[in-house]
Amino acid sequence: MECTCREFIKTYGRLNKPGESLLYTTPGIPEITLKEIKIPDKSYYALMVYEATDDIKVNLIGQQYNYEMLGIQSEKIKLINNIFNDFLKDEFSRDVGEGTEYLYIVSELIAKNFFDLPPRNIQDAWAYPSLKDKEKYNVDPEIAKEVLKLKGTLICEKLPRSYEIHVKCIQSGSDSSGKAQFYSVGSEEQHKVFPEITPVSSLYKVYLWCIIFYLTK
Repeated sequence: MECTCREFIKTYGRLNKPGESLLYTTPGIPEITLKEIKIPDKSYYALMVYEATDDIKVNLIGQQYNYEMLGIQSEKIKLINNIFNDFLKDEFSRDVGEGTEYLYIVSELIAKNFFDLPPRNIQDAWAYPSLKDKEKYNVDPEIAKEVLKLKGTLICEKLPRSYEIHVKCIQSGSDSSGKAQFYSVGSEEQHKVFPEITPVSSLYKVYLWCIIFYLTK
């Protein structure tokens, strides 16, 4: 989630400090983000869809290594690395409760002190295990405005006991006064911007997803 009003960011996230704005995204699997945000059933939320405009260099935290490809044969080195990776997976996929967000200070310090490499030349983003699925990754683009383009926004309804993406309408572009424009599913604009959406199903693959908020009925 990205917020330009830093005063609204009061607590730690897995990679951000209070007052620090970052864009949290989930590549290609928006259902994972739905689970992490814990959106209530029968409420509405906005799902922002981004496309990558350039190759994004991602620094993976807690990744699995192909030891054979790397030429690593020492069982001791493999064991040490696996222990280290398991620690990182557990730390970055920790789901803390409301009021205990300060526990994220550990993952924030690890990312900034050990996985923060020069942007554009070496690293554009961090990727780390999801809260709900340690085998899937969330991505935090550090320089989002340079490598991501907003494709549009989906206004969706959270179905009871389901994480299927149920699209109610889409947002695409703005008018001359800067007001966001909304279009119904089945409209010409929807078919142009999000052709994969159908009235009876939900979604499709894109480069990056990001839920920004939900609105209760």
